Amino acid sequence: MGLPANYLSGKIPARLFTLPALLFLDLFGNHFSGPIQEFDAVPSYLMSLQLTSNELTGEFPKSFFELTSLIALEIDLNNLAGSVDLSSFKRLKKLRALNLSHNNLSVIMDDEGDNSSSTYLSELKELGLACCNITKFPSILTRLSDMSYLDLSCNKISGNIPKWIWEKWSSNVVHLNLSHNMLTSMEVASYLLPFNRHFEILDLSSNMLQGQIPIPNLLNSWIIHIMHSLLFCQTSLYILVKPGISACPRII
Repeated sequence: MGLPANYLSGKIPARLFTLPALLFLDLFGNHFSGPIQEFDAVPSYLMSLQLTSNELTGEFPKSFFELTSLIALEIDLNNLAGSVDLSSFKRLKKLRALNLSHNNLSVIMDDEGDNSSSTYLSELKELGLACCNITKFPSILTRLSDMSYLDLSCNKISGNIPKWIWEKWSSNVVHLNLSHNMLTSMEVASYLLPFNRHFEILDLSSNMLQGQIPIPNLLNSWIIHIMHSLLFCQTSLYILVKPGISACPRII
């Protein structure tokens, strides 16, 4: 069922999420508000849930962790509050896209190690955790090899951009946004970054990067925007944009 970009308002009926014949629910860009009520975890075949850009409040509903058929869950650009533990998604074994960005959430990440749930989110291809109060790269990312979309912008991540980002994802990643953090350097074997021909956006703006500027190996098909002083400057901006793609820096 698709009802995006209308003027629908009020609360979302919890029973929608468990209708036995419903496979897709798209309520993007409406005016639904209030908390999402918890619901009984009856068998559900819901595969895609799109609640982006509404006015939802309250905590992230724990009932969503029981929607085991979900492939995509997008609830960004709302006003949800509280904390969410990434390991709570361990039952959603089919999940390929998860977006919690731009709420008032704090995302909790364990260090995995010997954690029996260390294989959770193993099918993930797209992850949005912008403005989720995280302080480090989620450790689950180190074992995912087919990421195409990652947004960790507007967080408190410091230190190096790890080399496994370029080594593991260079053939698949299309959108990588690490802007508005406290990153200071990049771990790279070569300053010629191995992006694939489908790559569209790399945004490293508003960090504290220093040193040599990495160059994409597809330089002839890219536009490079360098604003302010990129080298040895705490307000450096670094955005690579594929022609035809708009990626203006977010002003906060």
